[in-house]
Amino acid sequence: MSIWQEAQNRQEWNNFVSQTPGGSFLQSYEFGDFYSSLGKKVWRLACFDKELSSVCLLVKQVTKFGNFLYCPGGPLLTDEEKIEELITKVTQIAKEENANFVRFEPRIMSENQKEKLLSLGLRRTKNFTQPECTQILDLIQSFEVLRTNLSESTRHNIGWVERKGVRVVVSEEQEKLEIFEKLLSETSARQKFQLHRETNYYTKQFESFVKQGMAKLYLAYEPAEEGNQVLAAAVVINFGKTTTYLHSASSAKNPKLRAPYLMQWKIIEDAKNSGYEKYDFWGVAATDKPSDPWSGVTIFKKSFGGEKVCYEPPYDLILNKRYYIDILLEKARLILRKWR
Repeated sequence: MSIWQEAQNRQEWNNFVSQTPGGSFLQSYEFGDFYSSLGKKVWRLACFDKELSSVCLLVKQVTKFGNFLYCPGGPLLTDEEKIEELITKVTQIAKEENANFVRFEPRIMSENQKEKLLSLGLRRTKNFTQPECTQILDLIQSFEVLRTNLSESTRHNIGWVERKGVRVVVSEEQEKLEIFEKLLSETSARQKFQLHRETNYYTKQFESFVKQGMAKLYLAYEPAEEGNQVLAAAVVINFGKTTTYLHSASSAKNPKLRAPYLMQWKIIEDAKNSGYEKYDFWGVAATDKPSDPWSGVTIFKKSFGGEKVCYEPPYDLILNKRYYIDILLEKARLILRKWR
């Protein structure tokens, strides 16, 4: 019988996550650090046979209407035999924490693992916390191929913006994150999407990863003669073999200059030059409908090439009847808000 217990070894944990199919920064040790910095309870559950063989980063989420436990991008399992033991362990924790349900949001699962979860009474849900679909660019390709796969207009925009004198600066300085946050607030007001409500959410997330050399801030400045203001900014996470374009923002000033195109290409160049094998654009529309809230940003991201990837739906472990109230309220929030 395998034993699920709390893990303490950062390197061992991250090595396993980065080498397991479906593993991402969402199950990284640092993502747990981030949630802890927000004052949330975190469990890093690991299954040890002779060595680490499965993991589940678990976070307690407290809402106005009740508590639930959340496993972002996981669990990561080597086989379905460990699932029942994990569910037993998680159920024990959930009851101790007075949680209404537990949500698992794996990226990839085998058919046997899916069947096992369903046989244990878990319920599939369409309520994604993380993006349902994303665009993945293969960085193993040569720069020549990457440039060829850009749309004609994107290739033109990159060169034109660079000739206009836009500069892209890369930083790990936490002080400069204030520039990004200000621009993000402007962007959310302009495009009418809801930012995360936790105090210093973006700052603490950046801090948790930059401490381990896993985050970078990109800032695109307008030409000095035009004012030298930041026109676009992005927070990038590097984990395992993947660079993720996690958060981005842009200024309403000088939109014709199209600074985000040059910034995006610079991030891709840096990721490839640093040896990363995949570039995750972090979220594209699940549908091709023009009315989809992600339609505009999807057109931008797809113009850089890559393939659309959609993930496994979340699975909910229902612990009491209050779960159904939570789900109704969650659906209402999704209708009223567009999260980024």
